[in-house]
Amino acid sequence: MLLNRIIGITAGIGTTVSFAPQVYQIAKYKKTENISPVMFCIHTTGVGLWIVYGILQDNYIIIAFNSIAFIFCSYILLCIILFHQARTQES
Repeated sequence: MLLNRIIGITAGIGTTVSFAPQVYQIAKYKKTENISPVMFCIHTTGVGLWIVYGILQDNYIIIAFNSIAFIFCSYILLCIILFHQARTQES
C-alpha cells in the first residue's frame, strides 16, 4: 500500500510540475501561437475526468494532483483563447 502511494505521489508530482514551465512562459511572454487549442481542450477535459475518477475511487492523490493540473491547463487554455482574440482584433 505504501509503495502504491509513493508511486502515485511521484507520478502526480512529475505530471503536474511538467506544466509549470509552460505556464510560466505563457505568463511571461504572453504567447501561445505554437500551442494546439484542440489538444489543450482534449487534455483539459481528460484531466477533469481524472478528477471525477479520483472522486469516484476516493483517491485523494488523483484528486489533488489532477486538480492542480486542471488549474494549469485551464489557465493555458484561457490564454490561448484570449491571446487569439487579441491577435484577431489587431489584424
